[in-house]
Amino acid sequence: MGLRGLVCKESKCVDDVGLISIHIPKTAGRSFYETLKFVYGSELDARTKRKDYFLHPEQMNQSFSLYPGIKVIHGHLYYSEIRFIHKKNNSVKLICWLRNPVDRVISHYYFFLKRISEGKVQAAQLHKADFSLIEFARLDSVRNVISRFVDGLSLDDFFFIGHVESFQTDLNLLANKLQWPSGLPVVHVNKRDKLTSNQIAKTKYEGVSNSIRNEIWELNREDVKVYEQSLELKNTVED
Repeated sequence: MGLRGLVCKESKCVDDVGLISIHIPKTAGRSFYETLKFVYGSELDARTKRKDYFLHPEQMNQSFSLYPGIKVIHGHLYYSEIRFIHKKNNSVKLICWLRNPVDRVISHYYFFLKRISEGKVQAAQLHKADFSLIEFARLDSVRNVISRFVDGLSLDDFFFIGHVESFQTDLNLLANKLQWPSGLPVVHVNKRDKLTSNQIAKTKYEGVSNSIRNEIWELNREDVKVYEQSLELKNTVED
């Protein structure tokens, strides 16, 4: 999609935004996007990739853009990149979906291998096709991804936090909170990208041992903290 939006820092577009969904990778974001599209139609920004929100990708912090009439944003955007909207517009509601950090990393591994098999990564990334799951999990770029996306926020700042493990139930709760119309489409969360990736992966699904899971848990202690706090907050609200 071409970047023809207005620069939001000086634009009334900021005041139009009422809902921002921070899409952390591998947390059912595609499924949630389809729900938002059903509810909000053209008021939902069609962009989901970070780079498409910036007029000058090399200067992301100064070039965020929005289109007139957009009320809902859903994308792989760090809070630091949309903080100015949140701070200027007190009515904006922040949403995110979380997932067990170990399962999120495992899903990311197979998804990444699937993208390699489909020719959708840059040449500099191709050598990672030979990585085992734990080699992939040890990459700095893969560790504590959740924490980096929500850095600068307290969990209390969110209007709603959903969990992939209870996606449909949580989605119904959110629909009630936002008074969405009935008849939401049935959502199918894509839990595994295994049709191709498991064939080429150095670590097969059946080879993901408890010791591997434990190491991934330790590699993502910050994400574990956020995830566990979100569950505690959820249980408190439900009680």
